[in-house]
Amino acid sequence: TPNRILYDLRGRRLRDAGLFGRLALLLYIAFFWNWDRRSVRRMRLIVSQTQTVRSRVRRYYGRDSEVIYSPVDTHTYVPVRGGQYFLAVSRLVPDKRMSLIAKAFAGLSEALIMVGDGPELETIRSIIASCPNISLLSDISDQRLNQLYADCRATIYMPMDEDYGLVPVEGMACGKPCIASNEGGCRETVVDNRTGFLIEPTIEGIRKAVGRMTPSMADRFFDECVQQAQRFDLDACSSAWTALIDACGV
Repeated sequence: TPNRILYDLRGRRLRDAGLFGRLALLLYIAFFWNWDRRSVRRMRLIVSQTQTVRSRVRRYYGRDSEVIYSPVDTHTYVPVRGGQYFLAVSRLVPDKRMSLIAKAFAGLSEALIMVGDGPELETIRSIIASCPNISLLSDISDQRLNQLYADCRATIYMPMDEDYGLVPVEGMACGKPCIASNEGGCRETVVDNRTGFLIEPTIEGIRKAVGRMTPSMADRFFDECVQQAQRFDLDACSSAWTALIDACGV
């Protein structure tokens, strides 16, 4: 995938940085942009992890690429019906919009468990300080995270034009639908009104979708979520790579 700091997120990162941060970013961009372009010109074949990334490769490099989705080991997840709380898993950085999710649930009675760590940790703690319906967990084991997926009603994922995003697929491997931003890779993993909802990333949009995602609605999506997750399984990824390598005569 093209380095997003060099391309589509460059303007945003420069605007959000302070003086010294902006100078550091400009130096980073000046050094790596030419190196990145030279490296891509030497590549015989480019493989993108989603159609979203494929479009970026075309836009920024003028090259086409093959698409092979990054895998999720679905065998490590157990599909379980039911669940009361909503689950948001991500790094706590502005591009992931975890603070937006926290603000949306601060006005709701529905329970939310957030999992993540990062620069926005204290910001999110301050948002949820007076919200008994919101919990924030950091540094948990994979086993604990898998159990949280299994026990939730649905996942919520609101990244900014994400390349791919494994969270919706990991949740669907447990039969859980996803409320996702209608941007980037989320549009390739979440099927609107079949394995979740694709929405505009706003506080009101999140609250409305949470209201629609009743326990009976989540259960209605269960079977199709499990089936959708299989499209991104390790076996599917391995088969795609084998076919591509064979076609290249490597």
